[in-house]
Amino acid sequence: MGRLAIVVVALLVLGGGLAFLATQPAADLPPVPPSSQAALEAEARVFAVFKAAEIKAVVRRAPEPVQVRLSDVELTSLADSRLAQSATTSLHDAIVHGTSNGYFETVTDDDWNGWTLHVFAAGTVTIGADGALHFDLREARVGRLPLPSSAVDALVAQTESATTVKLPPGAANLALQPVDGGAVLTATASPSVSGLVGG
Repeated sequence: MGRLAIVVVALLVLGGGLAFLATQPAADLPPVPPSSQAALEAEARVFAVFKAAEIKAVVRRAPEPVQVRLSDVELTSLADSRLAQSATTSLHDAIVHGTSNGYFETVTDDDWNGWTLHVFAAGTVTIGADGALHFDLREARVGRLPLPSSAVDALVAQTESATTVKLPPGAANLALQPVDGGAVLTATASPSVSGLVGG
């Protein structure tokens, strides 16, 4: 796992106490059981809302604002399905929580040499025009041990390479804002007739 694995190995070989701390739960987040059905339904709902907004945009000949609320279950299910489908990360079993403090809180597991490491991260997410997710972490740790900046960079790179979102045609100015118990996805639907044909 690159730099992140090197840091974890160093922590584990320093002593049993650090190894114990590294394998402890990283945060007391309530469990959120992922569901492949919830992930599919969330994606379908987002596309349906965008489709309706795009029709309005065509009629009005002006961009139409879009807003979709996503629950923690939907966020967790979407994140977990992306990680499961990725060949570029060993992270799995994600839990994602939106908070009222402006940050997402996540816990993901990583198996290394018989150990299950619990990786906690808190930060914000931005969505690129190509659907790529970009993470700005304010805190990250393995178990109860804080991660140094080099390992945080490696964690961000690994997660970003494994997570993208499918964008509806004509979507622009996407933003994902955490709220208590989930997130609000906002965007603009452009009045593109071509995006409605065959959609």
